[in-house]
Amino acid sequence: MDSYDIVKKNLKRMIRFQKQSFNYAFNTMIMIQEQFETITFMVGLPVRNQVLVDQLHTNFKSNFDYIKSVVDGGFEKMESFVAPSE
Repeated sequence: MDSYDIVKKNLKRMIRFQKQSFNYAFNTMIMIQEQFETITFMVGLPVRNQVLVDQLHTNFKSNFDYIKSVVDGGFEKMESFVAPSE
């Protein structure tokens, strides 16, 4: 095994670790957001405030999905850069 293969193997490990770390943090962020929404609706907000919370939820959800797709695309590019033949 030459030094290029060792570097390549370590880069793959690093990318995999960073991807897992991001996924765990992202999933935690989504769980916290969902719990906040559940608590908010349990309190019994006025209708006007519930509409606002619904709009915020829709915006957060679309932004979370966008961020997740961008980061996943970045990880795919890094993985293809490290291992283009695989």
